[in-house]
Amino acid sequence: MFDFKITLKHALLRCDFSMRQMLNNNQHLFLDKKQSTTGSTPLEDIE
Repeated sequence: MFDFKITLKHALLRCDFSMRQMLNNNQHLFLDKKQSTTGSTPLEDIE
């Protein structure tokens, strides 16, 4: 049971880490999109 708890903890930590990496990657993509749109022409000007 003790070993199981350790592996479970490790699995959760690994999952948390990969989730954070995914969020960071998405954040970068979102920021890039935001910068490119505001850089060329803002959405307000298009309408």
